[in-house]
Amino acid sequence: MSAWWKLAKAAPVLLRHFLAYAELAEQDLEVYSRRLMAQCAVFAVALIAGFFTLALSCVAVVAATWDTPNRMPAIYGMLGGCALVALIAVVVAFQRAARAPALFESVRREWGEDRVILDRLLAEEDHGKRD
Repeated sequence: MSAWWKLAKAAPVLLRHFLAYAELAEQDLEVYSRRLMAQCAVFAVALIAGFFTLALSCVAVVAATWDTPNRMPAIYGMLGGCALVALIAVVVAFQRAARAPALFESVRREWGEDRVILDRLLAEEDHGKRD
């Protein structure tokens, strides 16, 4: 019963901790959303610019080789080059996603530290009860 009494006494402290966790989670969400929006904007600009650059480059190669026997090899070469660039981009995107920090990482870290303290307090309570 003593553990319950200590838990009741610790309720305000626990409530403050949970509110602090909520604040940390809010901060993590804000940082994560700002970073995500910035990455999306940069990605959209790069995607649009890359598309037009690639399209116009292909048109230039086709125009330069149109009346030559190299027309089809040039088109196939551009197709292979674009497929290779797309594959490399997908691999890089997955690697970057794997290295990105996890959402709510600071909350997880703080909870781990507080859990050690809570385990010690509960262990002391159990130890004190046996003596």
